[in-house]
Amino acid sequence: MTRHDKLDSDFNDTFLLTYPRFTTARELFTLLAERFHLQPPQAIALADYEVWQVRLQQPVRRRVLDVLKRWLDDSWAEDGTETTRALLQDMYAFAKDAGSIGTPGSRVLMLVLE
Repeated sequence: MTRHDKLDSDFNDTFLLTYPRFTTARELFTLLAERFHLQPPQAIALADYEVWQVRLQQPVRRRVLDVLKRWLDDSWAEDGTETTRALLQDMYAFAKDAGSIGTPGSRVLMLVLE
C-alpha cells in the first residue's frame, strides 16, 4: 500500500475495506506508523543516504499519510468506543509528529482527524 515507486489504488481500496477480517484498526495503524519510520540500510554512504531519502523515504512517508487519510475519509468503520477514540488520538499525535519533520500531507490528515 505504501510502495515508493507505484500506486495501486484498487488494491488500497480493497485492503481498506477488508482489513477487519484479518486484523484490527490498531494493528493496521501500528504497521503503517512503523512503515513511516522506515530506516536506511546499514552502512549507507552519506551521498547515497540523501538519494535514499528523496527516492524512497519521503515517498513512502507521503504514501503512509495518504493511506491514513483515505482510510479515514472513505473506509473508516470503527465504532465510537473509548478504544477507538484512543486510536484516533494516537493517529493525531502521529500526524502532528509527521508535520514536525516536514512531511507533506500531515496537516491535512490532522484536519481530517479533528
